[in-house]
Amino acid sequence: MSATSDQDGFFYVCESSDDNFTCVESCVGLDACEMCGCATLEMDGGGPWGKFMDVFFGLLPIIVLVYVTVKKNPWPTTVSLPFAAFMLFMIRLMYYGSDVILTCGAIVLGLHEALSPITIIAGAMLLFETMEGTKCMPYMMREMKALTDGHPIAECMLIFCFAYMVEGASGFGTPVALGAPMLISTGHPKFQSVVVLLIFNTFATVWGAVGTPIWFGFAGLATEEEFVEISYKSGICLAIGAYILVPLTILILVPWVVVKKNAVFICLSLATVIGPSLGISFASYEFPSLIGGMIGCGGTAVLISRRLGLAPLDPEDMPDRDPRDLGTVSERSIVAEYLASQASNRRENTVEDDNDGEESPSGKDEPAASKATEQPSEGSQETPQQTTAESKAHEEGEEVQVDDDPEMNKDNHDNEGS
Repeated sequence: MSATSDQDGFFYVCESSDDNFTCVESCVGLDACEMCGCATLEMDGGGPWGKFMDVFFGLLPIIVLVYVTVKKNPWPTTVSLPFAAFMLFMIRLMYYGSDVILTCGAIVLGLHEALSPITIIAGAMLLFETMEGTKCMPYMMREMKALTDGHPIAECMLIFCFAYMVEGASGFGTPVALGAPMLISTGHPKFQSVVVLLIFNTFATVWGAVGTPIWFGFAGLATEEEFVEISYKSGICLAIGAYILVPLTILILVPWVVVKKNAVFICLSLATVIGPSLGISFASYEFPSLIGGMIGCGGTAVLISRRLGLAPLDPEDMPDRDPRDLGTVSERSIVAEYLASQASNRRENTVEDDNDGEESPSGKDEPAASKATEQPSEGSQETPQQTTAESKAHEEGEEVQVDDDPEMNKDNHDNEGS
């Protein structure tokens, strides 16, 4: 038995077997209809210009947001995002003809729902800035360098486990924000490091931020038991994919010959993080990534210290890499200060070397008086007669005193002639 009712623009379908159909008359909202098993459908929807324009106007704010973000002189996100939201609000009222009160209520509800991811992102940003401000990041890099001895495979796998753990704790891109600077700090290229961390981040996203993608994304669509089922089925797929994709991802930073030599170490390191995560996913959908990442960090550190499956790095395999290389992405880090001081010292040494090269080597040994006697003054000129007299005197072994005044020399010649 079924009955229909049209009240306040909603179409009600009652599945009750009651002949009086009292449920149809009492249904005033979704909650009441769910209690008796009714389904509600909205009769009127969309704008006056057809379904194609409905889709176009629905996507228009997103298209505008992408354009103003990627154009030559992009808008800041503090302007582009509120503008897109206001644009969507006006389209909803003016084209779709939605009720003003309901639309404003949806905005308030959306702000409340956004508080959860916003606070998680704010915590991730605070964590990163705190680590930089307290010099914790350089300390971690120093300890990692000491542990791995500059081995690129060991560095990649240790940062993979760390990013896996951070994704379970905060999520929302935090592993990339923390792991990429760590990978860059160990001397790897910046662009390739970001790409590698973006791929690494996908292996724990399903349990990110203490299971937020599951309990927040599937809220109202599945029960707690189904959440756990989603968790372990995703864990099985990710475990299989990790053993295939992680070695291929490391190839972005490390040559194939190095990955091949350390394949055993990569598999053992993945087992320390993927194994616990997969086991926990059968009982929980909130902590597999967090706990698995913590266990993986400890297990991988033990593998590195014991050199289990880790082949020594041959300099010929990576001739352009210095195990002692350091890098940074923050101007406030101690590494940036150290590199800036080193660059300043090199510039000062270069300037000093240039100044030393411009000076004559003999000028340092001879006194200033000898330079003055060797170089005649601007006002004095040596006549041919003086030169001839001096040469004859030297030949005869006589000493000749030459006066710098030309007039006095002329008078002396006249006297000699007389």
